[in-house]
Amino acid sequence: MQHKTLLRVMAVLVAVSLFFACKKGDEGPAGPAGPAGPAGPAGPAGAAGSANVIYSNWLDVKFNVDKNTAGDTLGYFADITATKLNADILSKGEMRTYLNVGTPTTPAVYPLPYFDVYSFLSIDVGYVNQKISLYSNIDASTETNQQGAKVWQYRYVLIPGGTGARIGVDWNDYNAVKKAFNLPD
Repeated sequence: MQHKTLLRVMAVLVAVSLFFACKKGDEGPAGPAGPAGPAGPAGPAGAAGSANVIYSNWLDVKFNVDKNTAGDTLGYFADITATKLNADILSKGEMRTYLNVGTPTTPAVYPLPYFDVYSFLSIDVGYVNQKISLYSNIDASTETNQQGAKVWQYRYVLIPGGTGARIGVDWNDYNAVKKAFNLPD
């Protein structure tokens, strides 16, 4: 009989300890997302991506003959006036010049300086306060082709030093620069 009483006491103790030892179980996985609410009002439009970028239209440029004292032709030079090219851009900014050897409707654009190993055509570029200087071994002036379209036009792009860096812009690819800074044709 003592044995039955002992078993009953033990059963009661186990039941009581299980009752007090129970705790809330682990959380199950999250349920599915509820339906989406209504969209909020549209925010204000941001500034254009080219807010700080300065660029020219496609320019007609006339090259002049560079001769030595004996009268021999050394090359050809031209200057492009760029009034916004200042000391700050020269020291902290980015300056690029491009040549379109094609037409406005079918452009073929190359970055300067340019050198063609097959024809030995060379066009160099230099930047000083308010001026872009070009030097070539041929007369690289803007012309009008037989169809009446201009060819050999020039364009510059100036980026002040305060403009945030853009990663991944290939400066030698005019179309990439045009896209990155929203330049019009």
